[in-house]
Amino acid sequence: MSWSYEEYWKKAKQYYDRANTEGHDKPLYGFWSSLTLEFLARATLAKIHPALLADTKDNNGENLLYAFGLLKATKKQPKSIMASSVFSRCAVVYPEKFSKEDVSFCVGMAEQRNSELHSGDNAFEKWPNQIWLAQYYRVCSIHLSIQGRALADLFERDETRAAEQMIESLEDKWRAEANKAAGMAKAKFASFSEEKRAELRSVQSVDFHKWSEFVICPACGISAMRWGDPVHMGETRLVNDKIIWDVSVLPTNFKCYSCGLELKGHGLLHAAGVGGQFSLTEEEDPLAYYAPDEAPEPDYDDWGR
Repeated sequence: MSWSYEEYWKKAKQYYDRANTEGHDKPLYGFWSSLTLEFLARATLAKIHPALLADTKDNNGENLLYAFGLLKATKKQPKSIMASSVFSRCAVVYPEKFSKEDVSFCVGMAEQRNSELHSGDNAFEKWPNQIWLAQYYRVCSIHLSIQGRALADLFERDETRAAEQMIESLEDKWRAEANKAAGMAKAKFASFSEEKRAELRSVQSVDFHKWSEFVICPACGISAMRWGDPVHMGETRLVNDKIIWDVSVLPTNFKCYSCGLELKGHGLLHAAGVGGQFSLTEEEDPLAYYAPDEAPEPDYDDWGR
């Protein structure tokens, strides 16, 4: 059993690699991400000394002796502290970095994971990433900075850029602007006659955006569109003679064609409750997928010569 910093860091990376095989709005993405966060926090403590991870409630101090390398073999496996204690201890060691709210968030993720593992609940299906993902990136960035690392050490390039935007979206400045825009659109929609509102409810989007999906407008409650940029492409798989893969998208634009609400920038979308990454499924014929783009077209006039 190893409590070394390097082993915890490698395990955090391994679990996030597993998370990234899933679309970022899929339940298993949340599950593997929660494990990533725990091992990242354990790495933060182990960076100082593995003794910070030892459970000191045993009678003879064997866990602590093991952490200091003074005990090589025991009758029982050395025991480390539970996840909630790991997060709380991080805040004790780095009070200027971690707030009570940060600890509460991390413990909440661990509780979701425990609910997933130890009950019949599908915990992460009931916990969409727009609730937790931005905060998750922020807490990960704190752990990484303490460890002398950056977001790019854990996340891919495109996801790192998305993470930075989502972290910025947590700033209070976005809330007032989003509430103002949504309030004005709601008031405008309410001022129309019932006939006009009924007509607007049937309005369909005439715009095309490749990376888009429909969501409920926070102002009028009617279907609206959000779109943005791809963050991560999942693993390919063969389904019904097609190559299939999921693409995770960070929404950066929102438009309601009924009440006219428009939001630009992920910060405003997050503040309005329509942020969070979503996944789209792409498919392609295997021949087109695997054929090199530069392959020359066959010269049919030469056939049979």
